[in-house]
Amino acid sequence: MPQRHCAALRFLILLAGLILSVPLFAASIDPVNKYAWAENAGWQNFNSTNNSASVQVYTDHLEGYLWAENVGWIRLGSFSGGGTHPYTNTNNTDYGVNRTGSTLGGYAWSENAGWVNFAPTGGGVTLNATTGQFDGYAWSENLGWIHLKGTATDAATYGVAMLIGGATTLTSSINPSTVGQTVTFTATVAGTPTPTGTVSFTADGTAITGCTAKVLTSGATTCATASLSVGSRTIAAAYSGDNTYTTSTGNLTQTVGTPPPPPPPPPPPPLVDGACGSSNGGTFTSAPGTNLCNAGTASGVTGSGPWTWSCAGSNGGSTASCSARLGHTVTGSATAGGLISPTSQLVSHGDRATLTVSTHEGYAIATVTGCNGTLSGTTYTTGAITADCAAAIPGLCI
Repeated sequence: MPQRHCAALRFLILLAGLILSVPLFAASIDPVNKYAWAENAGWQNFNSTNNSASVQVYTDHLEGYLWAENVGWIRLGSFSGGGTHPYTNTNNTDYGVNRTGSTLGGYAWSENAGWVNFAPTGGGVTLNATTGQFDGYAWSENLGWIHLKGTATDAATYGVAMLIGGATTLTSSINPSTVGQTVTFTATVAGTPTPTGTVSFTADGTAITGCTAKVLTSGATTCATASLSVGSRTIAAAYSGDNTYTTSTGNLTQTVGTPPPPPPPPPPPPLVDGACGSSNGGTFTSAPGTNLCNAGTASGVTGSGPWTWSCAGSNGGSTASCSARLGHTVTGSATAGGLISPTSQLVSHGDRATLTVSTHEGYAIATVTGCNGTLSGTTYTTGAITADCAAAIPGLCI
């Protein structure tokens, strides 16, 4: 590529004024893909070392200067205010290169080479907005054809391209959301090099609190808010632009609904009445420890016989009172020839036991002893039982 040349002294004054009024937020020329070729004037640099004077691309026109190694600066437009400004190209105070879609037209001016036509008969220059690539031919009466893209004699390709980027995309962390729910919006600005600058977020055109001029970090920034009202809200993320990229805006529709009603309360727990277990009313030789309650919660067993305990209900249920009696063992025994039944029974404290007595053939009942009982026929009834005791029947041989 050619060495850089110094501008003519008369041009430096004009250039100094330009540097002070460089428009912001234009698409710049790629620092690598920046050369066109003029058959009579050599390389044309669209992104010079003095970056503030380089070519800037707007939606409807171009501004700035390219550097031609043999003829010096070539100005692409008389305007330097950015924004929108289609040139009339009707006089020397309002001239320049216009952009209509992918087609360029109008005139550039070189003090040393005259007018450069970007839409000549038999030529013309285009700009692909997707790739950023310039293509085609401009014509200068003194420089000849200027080719914006081609292959050099050493087989190396050359061309001019603008940097693609600056487009803002906007995403939501949750959509739809409900009123009062925190939603985080993420704005990402595309481009290489990475875009800088800020993004401001709005909802239906009103700034979202705390989300104005959020600084980009690695080309992205976020806005978290819980203040969105019910309905379809239009969320916008407006990118400020920087020295490389123009402004842009990303939009989305956030649907905000009312929160669902709270679930109904669970049914009240069922009422459970306490109920005594099978040990209730039983007779035991020691305090019962099992089968105290069929329902509810058992209390401790108290007493030394009889014993008492309770079965407490739950959720407002009643409490059952339970008890068991102390028992004693009454045994029956018979000598040879005698019979007694039962041979063992558990009798509640203070109750009486009944035993049936008989003999084998050839024997007769003489008497029954023990437990302070009385014999009536074949029935022996004990006295009140207050301790373990035994009743015996001796057989009498006849």
